[in-house]
Amino acid sequence: DGMSGQLAAPLLPGRKSSHLPLAPLYAVSLMRTIAFAVAMMPAFNLRVAALAEASGGDAAAAASAMGLIAAFRSFAEFAAAPLLAIWSDRTGRRRVLLASGLVFALECALLAFSKSLLVLGVVHSMCGLMASGGAVETSCIADATPAGPQRAVAMGRFFTVIGAALVVGPAVGGALLARYG
Repeated sequence: DGMSGQLAAPLLPGRKSSHLPLAPLYAVSLMRTIAFAVAMMPAFNLRVAALAEASGGDAAAAASAMGLIAAFRSFAEFAAAPLLAIWSDRTGRRRVLLASGLVFALECALLAFSKSLLVLGVVHSMCGLMASGGAVETSCIADATPAGPQRAVAMGRFFTVIGAALVVGPAVGGALLARYG
């Protein structure tokens, strides 16, 4: 399985073991998903509603805008996930994960300062092209674990981390919003 070791090496350089540690990947995935849930779940919906109201729209206009923005973002992520996985095969998982994280940080900043629904929608949708949606992370796990029960356990742990973050993130976002407005 020389290809697997070759692909995993960019994620964890210097490791020669066939059992690469996944705890750093789980920790980064937890933090990033919590950040996504805090920034996007409560805050993004409120931002869309505020921009819709500022442009003279009502609750129905805000709901329509949110639906369109979410649809375009989801399509962008769906279309780009295999391309990100291929790119990570060629350039290394770490580089793609880092680039994806940087684009997410840029997206949060641009969304905070956007003045119109159009700008907000375009930024959110375009940045979806770099949101791996788990494709690169699961490729890391596939590289680091042998096929079979060990890989299934590692994938289960990854999705447990994502699920926990999606529970904790909105609670943290709601608490921050309630405290700081």
